[in-house]
Amino acid sequence: MKIKSVLCTILTLLAVLSLASCGNKTLSDTLNCDEILDAALKSQDNPPEGLEIYKKSDGSLDSYKLSLFAYGKFEECADFELIDDCVFYTCGGTQSFEIDIIKAKDADSAIKTDELLAARLKTISEGDRAAYDPNFESMISSAVHFTSGRFAVLLITFDTPAAKNAILNL
Repeated sequence: MKIKSVLCTILTLLAVLSLASCGNKTLSDTLNCDEILDAALKSQDNPPEGLEIYKKSDGSLDSYKLSLFAYGKFEECADFELIDDCVFYTCGGTQSFEIDIIKAKDADSAIKTDELLAARLKTISEGDRAAYDPNFESMISSAVHFTSGRFAVLLITFDTPAAKNAILNL
């Protein structure tokens, strides 16, 4: 009887540990920013068309543009050297929909590049709210930025939990 009890306890602990580990999944280094963006967009109903999609890998993003994007200031951004790849999917006009993904050189750098995304969220949330659509407040209040492995992600979407879930299930 004790053996059954011990075995049951061990199996229960293993089940709990396996469930707990599912929530800590790290994005694979083999993913690129476009694949992550695609998963996030597919999780949304009728996402708006992106106005600007910057890619470091094709040279369209420089350290000054990154600083302007994150901090609203046109100056050199020291964190630019931490980035291997990135995509910033922003919308024009009154749209507040945005998905920003940075693939850093390593996991420690991802934490530092997440600070860029936190600054971006602050810049947006402190902007001229009258210029944005009525969904602005709810989208900003549900916006998230997070890191997973080498990736830092900012989500300002219609359904942010669905976008985050889609990304973390890659």
